[in-house]
Amino acid sequence: MSGEGNFWDGLGDEKSSTLSKTVVPEPLDDEFTATDFQQDELESKSLDQGIDDQNEVATTDHLGSQTEKIHVQQVPETFTPHEPREIKKTSFPVLLLLIPAVLFVIAFALPVSDTFGLFPQSCDGAVVALDNQTDDDERYFCDTRYDTIPVEYLSQDNVTIIESEGYGYHDAFRWESGPNVDVIGYLYSHDDSWIQYNHCEWEGDDFAGDVRWYCSYSSRSSNFDDWWFYCETDGEIWHCTDEFGQSEGYSNTSGQQRYVGGEGYSCVKVVRESSMSEFTSSEFESIVSSMEFPQWCYESVNETFNSTPSTVLPFDGERVFFAYWTQVGFEDEWPVFDGHQYSSSYYKYSELDTRPFDSDGQVITSSTLKITGVVVLIAATFLLGLLLYALATWKTHVMHLGVENTVVVMSSWLNKPAKVKKSIQLDHTSYLRRYTTTSTDSDGTTSTSTHHEIRTNGQLTVKMPDRFSGKELSEVTGLKIGR
Repeated sequence: MSGEGNFWDGLGDEKSSTLSKTVVPEPLDDEFTATDFQQDELESKSLDQGIDDQNEVATTDHLGSQTEKIHVQQVPETFTPHEPREIKKTSFPVLLLLIPAVLFVIAFALPVSDTFGLFPQSCDGAVVALDNQTDDDERYFCDTRYDTIPVEYLSQDNVTIIESEGYGYHDAFRWESGPNVDVIGYLYSHDDSWIQYNHCEWEGDDFAGDVRWYCSYSSRSSNFDDWWFYCETDGEIWHCTDEFGQSEGYSNTSGQQRYVGGEGYSCVKVVRESSMSEFTSSEFESIVSSMEFPQWCYESVNETFNSTPSTVLPFDGERVFFAYWTQVGFEDEWPVFDGHQYSSSYYKYSELDTRPFDSDGQVITSSTLKITGVVVLIAATFLLGLLLYALATWKTHVMHLGVENTVVVMSSWLNKPAKVKKSIQLDHTSYLRRYTTTSTDSDGTTSTSTHHEIRTNGQLTVKMPDRFSGKELSEVTGLKIGR
């Protein structure tokens, strides 16, 4: 067969013979190795008996372990069939596989290394000892203090506004320090945490025992739009919030007047720096939770402000801390404290990291934790490497078997023998059809793609792999391209 026509082009009335082939198994490599053919002379038959008069033989080729049944066509005795032809391509370009490798390092390897302490982690601030500890317990904290922001104060007693024109910093708050509480209340709009409704019911309708209010924007509606822990009414409108937590005591709020319009305070409990040495970091949460907010935390802002610089500094200029919790280890959580310090001419923000540091400022990590991290990282790297190797060796093959005039589509991966996915028997009616399809994505962008398929009278149409061009498919199959 030549690339200039189909296998059956130019057949006349000559006598024909039936050929069979034996394929000698060969190792699979990057280039196709020619297969030896052995031709046995078989009984001649006249072409008048018809092309459909075919013999069925069993053939095993070197690319598959399964025996395929292939119809051997009648061909002229004078015809010399070409050797098998093959094209193959990898499914994923090697450069494309670098993307998951880079994502693996950024999204997995680096966070795992940090979590398990595989790399040395140093304190980027001052190493301090604020915890109660014995002589044998050498645990230190890392105290990181950030930029000092120059500010100006406007104040009326404990109500303070600070501004920094150069830094664009502005903050307004009220503060209080007493025997049972240290608190900062940041100014905010009450309307941000209260929602108004026309109708509310405690444990609305059939939600008995649910310990919450159910509300609707329509007083005539039997369906509730949302639920809230606390609701009160002014006689016309219901005002609801989750600001006070959940309690069965909120079932009757007819005498309550907690809602206030305008601005209020969002309060945070804090601890002075001088008090931090009086308890361990593990006791911080219980001590703070025992504090009670003052009444002004629930009221509206009704103070006025002077334009004169304040001589009353929040907490006498001493740094105060409030804590948030962060996962910094595989097994343990350590509190990190936010620090705020208001002095006569500046504001300073800081962080106190309570992970265990040694006196040199290095994070103390157990050897068991490091070994676990190494095992996790090695296992994940091995699995990723296996996946990338499988993708890099995943190939698609298109092969013409030569004398059988059969085209097979195969795939292989991990450099294993290819497996037959499709088998197409050709005859004088076979041709390679080119066609296009159009698709539109969610953004409305239209794209057109070209495809190929083999068509043969009396057989199902077989679509060919898109990664091969029409020229490549025509050369390996010997078929002409039509539409």
